[in-house]
Amino acid sequence: MGNIDIREFLQNLEKKGGKTKGGQYTDLVLGSLVSFVNSVVEIIEEIGVSIKESSSEVPKAKDQLEKITQETELAANNMLDIVEKILSNIEATNNNINRIRRGLKVFIDSKGNLIDFNSEKRYLKEIQTYIDEIQDYSYSLLNSLQFQDITAQQIRSANFILNSIRIQLNNLLSNLYNIEKKKEKIEKEDFDYKATIKNSTERQSLADNIVENIIKSSNIK
Repeated sequence: MGNIDIREFLQNLEKKGGKTKGGQYTDLVLGSLVSFVNSVVEIIEEIGVSIKESSSEVPKAKDQLEKITQETELAANNMLDIVEKILSNIEATNNNINRIRRGLKVFIDSKGNLIDFNSEKRYLKEIQTYIDEIQDYSYSLLNSLQFQDITAQQIRSANFILNSIRIQLNNLLSNLYNIEKKKEKIEKEDFDYKATIKNSTERQSLADNIVENIIKSSNIK
């Protein structure tokens, strides 16, 4: 029953309430009931307006969250590309250091240890230490890039909730105003609303693959 039908029903009910010759209601309870229901109808109409406004804002919020997801994904991918280039340069540098070490060893052996290269050895060792630290920092950064996966998972969860609320609000509006319901169903999305750095594995797997490839393609000791 829509709001117009309710008002007509209440008016008819009020007329049939019965009056005495003195013009007073014989059924005070019925009169109070009519007044109460009238107030409820007004409140429901106000709620309906609020629901319409809220329902129209849900798609905007969903789009904004989706935009955030795309921007964070783009930023994370750019950072990942930079880290991969750093690791590639580290690999090349390590290979060159190993070549220098081998060449230095051959040269020292050929001279019968007549020349002291201890300083050069120490410098090479220090350079290797710095490179190892940079490599460790790069791996840590790769691991930290899981934040994008976590953010995306949580935003998908928020979008799912928002869309569910929108559908429920539309159903409520349909019931209030006798509007034919649109056939909508909540689409299931693949997301983990409990996603954290500890249980996100995609980035970690990618980082592990990069590390394994570097180790396989170089003789880092």
